[in-house]
Amino acid sequence: MHAVDHRVLDGHDWYLIKNSHGVGSGRRGYVWIRDDWFALRVLGIMLDKAAIPQDVVARFGGTQP
Repeated sequence: MHAVDHRVLDGHDWYLIKNSHGVGSGRRGYVWIRDDWFALRVLGIMLDKAAIPQDVVARFGGTQP
């Protein structure tokens, strides 16, 4: 799965996910997932280090490229 968008509606975070099942599942291969479902089922999250604010990187002892 690949998260391609994020919105906040009615106090919940919603993530637009490009699923791995192709266009036969969801809406043309994409589905909106609410934060509570996401939190219970996602095992890991990866993102580019440059996308993390510098103050957050510094808290973990790292530096941005």
